[in-house]
Amino acid sequence: MNLKERTIINVWGASNSGKSSSIRMAHQELLKKLDSSYIFDPADFHSKGPDFEEIEKFANLKIAFFGSGDDLWAAKGHAHYSMRYLVGDLKEEEIAQIENEEVRNDYSACDVIVVASRIRNNVADFIEEMAQTHGYRVLRFHPIQSKKPREHVNHYNGKQLVQMVEDVALGKL
Repeated sequence: MNLKERTIINVWGASNSGKSSSIRMAHQELLKKLDSSYIFDPADFHSKGPDFEEIEKFANLKIAFFGSGDDLWAAKGHAHYSMRYLVGDLKEEEIAQIENEEVRNDYSACDVIVVASRIRNNVADFIEEMAQTHGYRVLRFHPIQSKKPREHVNHYNGKQLVQMVEDVALGKL
């Protein structure tokens, strides 16, 4: 892989527009296509709902899938901590609290972050600020929407996200 620039892909849309579902589909599609190794969920948090967090290593790239972005505007809390984790912004004392020793010893920023955010709150501004502060560029992805058949549309959006992630990883985008 020939990544040119660390990138945040901001999946941006209205509430219940399929942002997190599209990210989940992209994650599942990439797992099928590429040899990966699971790294870490920033707070060992596994949601059974549509919002989720996973970090995978594909070849030499660390890629995060973060469906909980709607809550990033909170100055404190899990989502804010997770975004700081993803961009490599944790302080030494926070890194020391990571329970998994292998993850703690290999802590580093992600190369590509796919994150959801709603239109109505300041999440996109927070993502832009984190990107600028930590040397990322932001690409905004607007998923197509349809009331029916929604699963088919989310699957389509997921495939488009996969293409975007692959193009970023190969230095084409």
